[in-house]
Amino acid sequence: MKQIVMKVLALLAISKIPIAEGKTSFSAEQVEDLNKRLGEKDAKRVIAALDKFADDIVKDQEKEGGENAEDAAARAELQKLLDEHELTEDEAKKIAKDGSADPSLKDMISAVNKLVTNQDELIQKLMKEPEPDNPVAKGTIKREDNLEHSATHFLGRNREIDAYTDRPWNQRAAGLIDKPTDWAADGGSAAFEKLKSDMYNHYTEVNDRIKSLHRDMLKLPAYFKLRSNVSDRVADGNIVTAEITQSRKAGWLPKNKQLIQPEEGKVFPVHIDIEWQGIDLQEYETSWLNAWSKPGSSPYKMSFVEFLIVELDKKARVEDRKVAIAGIYSAPAKGKETKAGDAINRGDGLLVHLFRAFHYEKKYKRANIGIPNPQNILDHVKALIESNLPEEVRNQSGIVINTHPDTIRWYALRKRAVHGMETDWTKDGEKTILNYPNIRFEPIYDQPNPLYMFITFDDNVELMENLPKEKSIYRMDTLKRDIFVYADYKWGARFLHIGTKVKAGDPDAFKVQTVWDNGLPMFPDNWTVPVFDDTTGELTIPYSNVKVDSAWATDITDIKNTYAGQIVKIKGNTALAAVKNVTSAGNMTLTGNFNLQSGGTLTLYVNSDLTLTEVSRTTEPEIIPEVVPVNFDGDSINAQESNEFNYTGDSNQTLAAIEGGVDGQEITIKGNATANATLTVSNIAAPAEGESAVSVKSDAALAVAADYITLVRINGVFTEVKRNIEA
Repeated sequence: MKQIVMKVLALLAISKIPIAEGKTSFSAEQVEDLNKRLGEKDAKRVIAALDKFADDIVKDQEKEGGENAEDAAARAELQKLLDEHELTEDEAKKIAKDGSADPSLKDMISAVNKLVTNQDELIQKLMKEPEPDNPVAKGTIKREDNLEHSATHFLGRNREIDAYTDRPWNQRAAGLIDKPTDWAADGGSAAFEKLKSDMYNHYTEVNDRIKSLHRDMLKLPAYFKLRSNVSDRVADGNIVTAEITQSRKAGWLPKNKQLIQPEEGKVFPVHIDIEWQGIDLQEYETSWLNAWSKPGSSPYKMSFVEFLIVELDKKARVEDRKVAIAGIYSAPAKGKETKAGDAINRGDGLLVHLFRAFHYEKKYKRANIGIPNPQNILDHVKALIESNLPEEVRNQSGIVINTHPDTIRWYALRKRAVHGMETDWTKDGEKTILNYPNIRFEPIYDQPNPLYMFITFDDNVELMENLPKEKSIYRMDTLKRDIFVYADYKWGARFLHIGTKVKAGDPDAFKVQTVWDNGLPMFPDNWTVPVFDDTTGELTIPYSNVKVDSAWATDITDIKNTYAGQIVKIKGNTALAAVKNVTSAGNMTLTGNFNLQSGGTLTLYVNSDLTLTEVSRTTEPEIIPEVVPVNFDGDSINAQESNEFNYTGDSNQTLAAIEGGVDGQEITIKGNATANATLTVSNIAAPAEGESAVSVKSDAALAVAADYITLVRINGVFTEVKRNIEA
């Protein structure tokens, strides 16, 4: 308990715990501060623990007298120093540490003051010295800040990763050399070993600036809480209670019933395996150097090591986001792996948890309210709330509707059209629902079915990891000209509670759920999960639609892990080494053997006794039609019609509008193949309703068929990613 008391004193910078009438009496501001620093749930637990031992705390505080006041004052002084000089407490401890014992607050204050004084004296000394004709590090990079290189360190930052020794990338950035690092040369091995140790050591020192980028890269809702130190599984018990009160009576007639059910979460091991050649690192090095020339770049200038970690993290964090939402775990047996697996199948996400909770575990019920579209979106959201949430629930605070960003845009546009008013949403503010200010939208990126919506509370979703640092600890090895980069971490996502699984005869009070949805499939019809051969002939499906792996080598006789009424689709694979069949030898009734090597699809219906009956089959792979280009001669295009557009007008025009489009869509606009007419694509900053903005690097004049510009829609803006102009 003493540790908890000391931690609270330090967090709030107070000399003693305020206690009145046998419990804590924190001010509203102090409670809010604890909520911010510890999280609301942990703050409540800490306050409850302090309340429990309030009398003991009072006695201890009376004994200690003014000691806590001195500690609080010292900590406040230390915190002020740390804030002024952008240091962390761990860094202050390292500066002050002498021997194995932890330094005191006074030792840390003295050490930080001494460091700052020495640095100030050095700066004053250097400022008084005349600048030599040819500085040791004059720099070839145009910077937007006032940092200067020193004779020994890039940007003059006294950090190991910024030193010049064995780091030619720092020497190049400072202007000491002018060629890229030759990772294969005699000195290349020393440079590689230095980069290898820098990458590992830098992140193990817990670089807060890089860690803070992880949440931005993920782009998951801010209310998703992160739980660390989960090595495999975690479970929370959920309790529901039936009625307990009754009228006065003479005898003893107990009536209470309670149900306790655990809700389990699991983290999945993740591997990152990257293979580079020396030229790949040279390209990263050049990109890093080029980033310095961009005006308006971040005031915090990253070293090459930090840049490399962030570049690797960018892709990994996007994949973490996709897995957290739409992942469905499926992998071959350990030791049977023959190729790299898809990122989306490395773990289970929130949607498959809902899929199983509804279809298999019967943990929640849903109302069928139809399909949303831009015209009915206001009514659909109203029905989603009022058809699912009981009255006592729908008026509670902290309710969130999770849906695709485009659906949220539909809502805003329709609200303006119907009610003649703009939403009061700000960029970073809550997107609340009409007549329900306690309910808000949260965008879910990469949602497979953009029409699907689910409701839950803003304390009911949890992301899980094992060690906070491990996601960006990259290790490197080299063999001949190849460089190998690898990392290992664990990741998972879960609902703390979905619903209560009840049996016949249970009271209605047990029928509690904390997730509701709009009755649509979580995944689109073409969502398919790979399955791998375990040589038993039994196929245990992780999801309704599966595709056999190219190494499949066994006839399939039985299908397991189904539910009554399920539609199961099994896709073949033309890459199979030999003909393998789905047969009627087990729990399936087929019109004949189904050849998996054909690449076709076998569709089955699961009966009430969990046997399966064939519904239909195809005998060849599904052919995805190629994009059909759209010819246009006006000044606008509709992105819903195609991804390729050919200008066929006979006069010079400037593109005025791109109608429709969804985020992530890529379109290419080409010039005229015959007439002597040019289409110019320029920025469109203020599009009309239903149209998308356009951002290009410069005006693109498409004069001939070989001229083209490629745009990708990002956050509602078609942004240039590629162009070719012949003239």
